[in-house]
Amino acid sequence: MRQGKIFWSILKRTHADKIVTGFGMYFLISALVIMLAEPGIHRYGESIWYCFSVITTIGFGDFTAVTVIGRTASIILGLYGSSCLRSYQGLSPLITWKW
Repeated sequence: MRQGKIFWSILKRTHADKIVTGFGMYFLISALVIMLAEPGIHRYGESIWYCFSVITTIGFGDFTAVTVIGRTASIILGLYGSSCLRSYQGLSPLITWKW
């Protein structure tokens, strides 16, 4: 619990909380767009799973984007997700430091 408060205070001080909030919103919105645009993804849970595999660059292959809208949303999500993960890696030494 204490590390969570420390993490959130670091995010606020570095203004990374806006990046995290924006990423979360874009993640959920792109999952909705992909669910509506892709013929092979029928449920929101499947779309969340697909978006998770995109941002973590795992790419299981059980779902793929075949439409231009889905592919564009996947590319933007992948770039946005990798930049957010890199910013978290930059903040991780601050989090593990003994306060």
